[in-house]
Amino acid sequence: MRAEQGPAAASSAKKKFLNLTDQDELTRLRKEVEQLRMEREILKKAAVFFAEEL
Repeated sequence: MRAEQGPAAASSAKKKFLNLTDQDELTRLRKEVEQLRMEREILKKAAVFFAEEL
């Protein structure tokens, strides 16, 4: 039985097969997802703020 199991193990196994271009794109997309999640949270808070003012 392998010591590594679960999503982390699958992710590290996939990384071995990605070329540099794919790795760069994956890194860029992960950063973009993080940015979009932060923006979505800000917009949620703004919507609540302005809804309370009405």
